[in-house]
Amino acid sequence: MTPGSRSAAGRPAGPGRLAFGGRPPVLRANGLLGSAVHRPRSRVYGVAAYPDLREQAGALLHAIASNHPFADGNKRTAWLSTAVFLALNGADPADVDQDRAYDLVVSVAAGEMSDPALIGAVLRTL
Repeated sequence: MTPGSRSAAGRPAGPGRLAFGGRPPVLRANGLLGSAVHRPRSRVYGVAAYPDLREQAGALLHAIASNHPFADGNKRTAWLSTAVFLALNGADPADVDQDRAYDLVVSVAAGEMSDPALIGAVLRTL
């Protein structure tokens, strides 16, 4: 780690290190991660910006993959966070096509796909 950097939790993260190449995660900016995590709950004029579970998952995937809150492992973290989000909300991401999921995450991270509704639609087909 570089001087002034810290892990996301302020300490080494056991199994979570897998997403960061075996190293502790280095958080570049706490605000970037915070805004990414809260994006699925966004509201516009009192109405949910992402009313559907898959759109919410798409918003989370896009926010983490494009905000780059970590020094490394943003795409892996974006996918893992999305899969956990779906699982915690009753969807079963266990049987997804990993190759298509990889293609989706890379496409989102490259800026080729940014609409959470579209990302959610792709998530439905995995």
